[in-house]
Amino acid sequence: MYKYLLCAAVIAAAFCVGCGDNSTGSGGGGGNENDSTYTITFDANGGAFTPEKSTTGIDGRLASLPTLRRNGHDFDGWYTTAKTGGTQVTTGTVFNGNTVIYARWTLGNATFVDDRDGTIYKMVTLGTQTWMAENLNFAASNSACYDNNVDSCAQNGRLYDWHTAVISAYESAADSGSVQGACPMGWHLPLDDEWDVLMDYIENGEMAGTSLKSKAGWNNNGNGTDAYEFSALPGGIGNHGNFISAGYDGYWWSATGTEGDTSFAWYRSMGYNHERVDRYNSGKRTLFSVRCVSDTGASPTYTLTTDALPTEGGTVSPATASYNIGTTVTVTATPEPGYTFIGWTGTGVPTPDTTNPVTVRMNGDKTLTANFKKIEEVPREIIPDEIRDKIVDKMPLYTGATPPDIIGQYLANSEVLVGSSLSYDVIGRGYADLYIAFVMGSNGKLSYQEKTGSGLSSGKSDDVIVEVVGNSNNFTAYFIKTGVTEGISTKSSVVVSGTLTSSGISNFHYAFVMLETGPDPDNKIVDVNTYRIFKEDDGLAANYNWLSKGRATPTPSDDRSEMTSMMLDAR
Repeated sequence: MYKYLLCAAVIAAAFCVGCGDNSTGSGGGGGNENDSTYTITFDANGGAFTPEKSTTGIDGRLASLPTLRRNGHDFDGWYTTAKTGGTQVTTGTVFNGNTVIYARWTLGNATFVDDRDGTIYKMVTLGTQTWMAENLNFAASNSACYDNNVDSCAQNGRLYDWHTAVISAYESAADSGSVQGACPMGWHLPLDDEWDVLMDYIENGEMAGTSLKSKAGWNNNGNGTDAYEFSALPGGIGNHGNFISAGYDGYWWSATGTEGDTSFAWYRSMGYNHERVDRYNSGKRTLFSVRCVSDTGASPTYTLTTDALPTEGGTVSPATASYNIGTTVTVTATPEPGYTFIGWTGTGVPTPDTTNPVTVRMNGDKTLTANFKKIEEVPREIIPDEIRDKIVDKMPLYTGATPPDIIGQYLANSEVLVGSSLSYDVIGRGYADLYIAFVMGSNGKLSYQEKTGSGLSSGKSDDVIVEVVGNSNNFTAYFIKTGVTEGISTKSSVVVSGTLTSSGISNFHYAFVMLETGPDPDNKIVDVNTYRIFKEDDGLAANYNWLSKGRATPTPSDDRSEMTSMMLDAR
């Protein structure tokens, strides 16, 4: 069923339905005088209409009457004259001759004129937004009528590819602000977030499509209630000169492209066979309908509140400010000298929460607090001060807020003991090959895995504490992990230092510190605060993709024990 743009009409004589043929008719029961069929011509009275004619049954009645649409007008029905007066025609009207009937129109209460072509559009205010209550029908370059039929444009508006809808003003998901695009002056193509505002205003969730769809024009009993006078129309879809789904489905562009693929953009759709409003993305060359939103009162603003903790630890840019809906804001945390950035907290927190700078899309009020920590406090929270002061003599402990990205897999195959708190340890003794990997955990935080001849050992993401500090290519990484050794619960710290190079980690050092143990009546585990320090003897822990190669096999040697023995009391 089609909907068209037509003018007001009236009826000429109270019961003279077939006046052109000097025949008469009645709206009452009974058939026509001759049990004949007649041709009824529809005059859209200012609009377009297909088909323009219909044939009665032998009872002189029409089986149905089309419901039309006209930009900026409400359709009042069919009448027997074109101007004023007359009788309304219904499916109960009996015709006694070939007849012309006329559409009647009333100008909509809320309308505006597109100054570019004089088209009148109805509009509706829903919450904070004012929307066009009809599909756009401006003949922009590269737009099209469904099936290239102008009557389709009169019925459901034109179809536009995304670039035409936005006039190529914005190509990226990161773009923000109002995009007039193909819309009239004072109106703009809605952002995806602005469609969200409309959906939030519609109260009945999964039935929003039924509430927004027009009362007529949808095939197969797919009409809606038009409870909000939005009058969504099934304009269909076009692509590469082909057209489908008019009368069955409606699709409407947003001004928001998808992230990561600039050839796609977001749209909303409604269908004849369901009650919801769907959100999908499509290639930008697809032809969809367009609904415009008024620039006045259409776009709410939201506040992004930024802060630093502690305030002396650094700064956050930009400062607290308000932004239009859909605006993309880049927020940067900058530590002061002697501090390091350790993560974000608040309602705008990214994943992972250590991303810096971070991009925030303003689709609601949001807060972001940058958290900083004094650099010298980092290792002291992980290992005791007195132990740190001892191991710093045997290995480099770097500081700084800009360490290198150490994610990767490495092999130290010449590990030797260079420092120990245990009197019976032999300095210079060789140990099993150490395979180590720095990986990003599922929680978005840096973690590590290590492996020696005894197998894989890793800190679980929920019980690893990690800090990485340093400058340029120099770094020191601090980890805490918990586990069980010889049936005894342990909590230990691992410290890795070195200089990142294209070949691996040079000047590689590895320290182990026992922090806590469970009950150990047989003295199987080394004492709390015991430490051992190892160094790669040839100076380089080389890049080595060991995680994909299964278990490592230690180099045979009578005077080398596995790395896991560092926890054991060898006395």
